[in-house]
Amino acid sequence: MEPAVQRAESAISKPTTAPNGPFSSQVTGADTIEVKMTVANAQIRDALRKFDLRVDEEEKRYVYFFDTPERDLLEAGIIARARRIVGDQHNSTVKFRPVEPGAVSRRWRKFEGFKIEADASEKGVDKSVSLTRPVKRGLIRWAVEGEGKVRHLFKKEHGDFLSDIGRKAINKALGRDTIDFDTLTIFGPIMAHRWEFCYAGCPWPINSELWVRCDRDRHSPSGARHRTRRSPPSDSGGCSMTLACSAILRQKARPDGRCINRFRL
Repeated sequence: MEPAVQRAESAISKPTTAPNGPFSSQVTGADTIEVKMTVANAQIRDALRKFDLRVDEEEKRYVYFFDTPERDLLEAGIIARARRIVGDQHNSTVKFRPVEPGAVSRRWRKFEGFKIEADASEKGVDKSVSLTRPVKRGLIRWAVEGEGKVRHLFKKEHGDFLSDIGRKAINKALGRDTIDFDTLTIFGPIMAHRWEFCYAGCPWPINSELWVRCDRDRHSPSGARHRTRRSPPSDSGGCSMTLACSAILRQKARPDGRCINRFRL
């Protein structure tokens, strides 16, 4: 068995207990912990085989990111993206990291797409806050092809959300307090193949994503008809794979009173 797959199997098979000690402070205020492991490009086939994942049986997503040509938003910890999910609801997300959960207004919790998450990886633990809202079918494709406006992919609450939480970061990145989405460059698409499966010894479902960069050598400004800024080539040859486990730290209720989380740490 390849080393990366062995590490993944070992990591997700270990029993998990409630966080305590120094680690507790790193996740305080988060609703969930997501533990991610990136599989090396050369070992992706072994990982797919190990967990019996087939590309023709996955959920397909096409992911677009919006930023300045120099990626100033990403540098400031801000992510704006849109996802076309084959056969399912399309959506758009704005995300900010790092964040201090105690500084986030509770008014955002009324939105079902709101989430505070502790992201754990080999680089450490970062807390992020995000807001995801549904997007009408067709709008993402129209915006990407220059037939529609990028701003139509994002709700007013997206702008308010970022201004409320990351005004200083936006100002640092763009020199103003708000984001004009129509002026941003489109990066993508990235085709994301997604699976959810169970594995012996892991108390939560495992989410795995295989990202493939599409047409990554071409690029052009946002808004030009039939032209899209493409992601540049990566050292991994245009592919990346992650294995992630999410543990729920806090139950979150829907407006109708039902809990939307199935698992609790």
